[in-house]
Amino acid sequence: MEYITYITPNYNKEKYLEDWYESLMAQDCDRWCAFITDDASTDGSAEFIKNLVANNDKFICVQNSKNLGSLQTMINMIANSPTDIIGILDSDDALLPQATAKILEEYDKGARGFVYSNFMLCDETLLPLKEGWCRKLGEHEAIYDCPPSHLKTFRRTTYNESLGYDLTLSPGGDKDLVYKLSEVTTPYFVDAILYNYRILPESASNGATFLQAAVNANRAIQNFKRRKAANANS
Repeated sequence: MEYITYITPNYNKEKYLEDWYESLMAQDCDRWCAFITDDASTDGSAEFIKNLVANNDKFICVQNSKNLGSLQTMINMIANSPTDIIGILDSDDALLPQATAKILEEYDKGARGFVYSNFMLCDETLLPLKEGWCRKLGEHEAIYDCPPSHLKTFRRTTYNESLGYDLTLSPGGDKDLVYKLSEVTTPYFVDAILYNYRILPESASNGATFLQAAVNANRAIQNFKRRKAANANS
């Protein structure tokens, strides 16, 4: 039976890492491992992670000698993941206990390269605020009409067939990747809330980087449309 590796880039999120860790340890299916890379944090995260996961073979820990940024760090983790199935878990967020079981149940059906779920928007203390927007796409809907978000999972083999992350689209590269994955495989939706997304004042969705993230998200849509038109005309 297959396992999933949750990849987590971390930069200066020490105070949220215990929730991240506890949500993994609370999984009701043990077919998972976690791969966390500290991206040269300055807040003590690296030492905290080391102590948090000490002597726990479920976790792989790496520390970047210099800050590479989240997308390059993700690229490195995807390349070195011990499993083909990969899930993205941010260091300030948390999984619901049934996440691993629900996601792997879908992959176990076969011929799945990209599986996602719905999520819960939470405040800084992880108090639930409102349900996210993810759902199964309609037959004639474009993927950018309701782009898959958390929990995003995919096969490394599928990622390698796609164009992968674009380092020029940061923040906002997550949506770009979703569009690229959809070009090489069918997205499958698990109709359940499996992920708690923590809203932070400094996050890309709620802070100074919001405008740039919006600009990059629009660029990702335009790039997707151009690729689709080019393929249709080839």
